[in-house]
Amino acid sequence: MKKILLVLAIVLVFLFFTNPDQADFKEYVQKIAVEEVNKEAAVKSPLLDGIVSTLSTVVADAYVREDYYFFSLYKLGDHKILGIAKQFISLNQPDKEAFKKIPEMKELEKMWEK
Repeated sequence: MKKILLVLAIVLVFLFFTNPDQADFKEYVQKIAVEEVNKEAAVKSPLLDGIVSTLSTVVADAYVREDYYFFSLYKLGDHKILGIAKQFISLNQPDKEAFKKIPEMKELEKMWEK
């Protein structure tokens, strides 16, 4: 019984200290965004990577973080991402309409329409 409690305590301490914070989440969103753009782009461009990195920071800031000490849940609209042990797991598909509600994205969309 004591061994089980000791293992449980070690696991909980590990999860507590590896609970990803907002900076970890921004880095994750930036990495995913750059990878997706590079898959779609015909030519790899440092300028494009810079633009995507900046926009991904705006998107990451729009997510609401719920900190549960041993893990975090990031939400934007119906999209939920679980952060645990410095890893991120998308729990469902992102709602594209939710991204359109981000104020900075609205401004960017207006600029592109001109």
